[in-house]
This record gives sequence, C-alpha cells and structure tokens, in this order.
Amino acid sequence: MIRYQITDGSIAPSPDADFIQIRNAALNARELSALVRAVLGLGLRGAVLVNDRLDVALATGAAGVHLRSHAISPLEVRRVVPAGFLITVACHCAADVLAAEGADYALLSPIFAPLSKSDDRMPLGLEEL
Repeated sequence: MIRYQITDGSIAPSPDADFIQIRNAALNARELSALVRAVLGLGLRGAVLVNDRLDVALATGAAGVHLRSHAISPLEVRRVVPAGFLITVACHCAADVLAAEGADYALLSPIFAPLSKSDDRMPLGLEEL
C-alpha cells in the first residue's frame, strides 16, 4: 500500500507517508518555497511533491511535482527535470490516465468526496477505480 498525504501546510506531514504533496494555491512562490523547505527539513522518509509548481519543486530540491489534469504534459516536464524526479498527475477519467504518459503515477480522483477542499464533481467510487 502506498500512503499519499496531501497537505496545505496546516496539517503536519505524516512520518508514515510515502508521498507528501504540498498544495496551497494561496501562497506565492516565496511562501510556498519556504513551506516546502520546512517540510524537507523535517527529514521525513516520504518524497515531497509540490502541487502544480514545477519551478518551486526544482528550486527547493523537492522530489517531484504533482500536475493538474490537462496541465503541461509529463513528457514535456521530463525534458527539463533531473533523473529520478517524480511526476504525478491528477486524472479524473480513463482518457486522463491515457494522457498521463511519462508520469510516474496517475492519480485517479475523486474516488471519495475530498476532505481537504470542496469539489463539485461526484466521487467516482471504488467500482470506477
């Protein structure tokens, strides 16, 4: 089982998470960079990913980036990132998963109603997964 935590910084990163995705659209690049560096400084075992900000992920030395669906192609991102850089992509249907070529992980969501943000989409449920 992979443990994937999403946090805006108000919830402490879990020491048991395999991936820690930092998502906080309200922060500017400097503030987000400071948050990412603070999480990296905790020395947790989980790979730290920055939501939708490749520039911040690269500048801070994060393990990778999480891309929104229909954002830049993971194949394009691969051209400018170092070896071993992780790319995850949000996917909301089968077509999104197919378009995620080049990503390390395609994350299908929402399976359940999200707890961390409001979402007008109906949860896909376990059967769709």
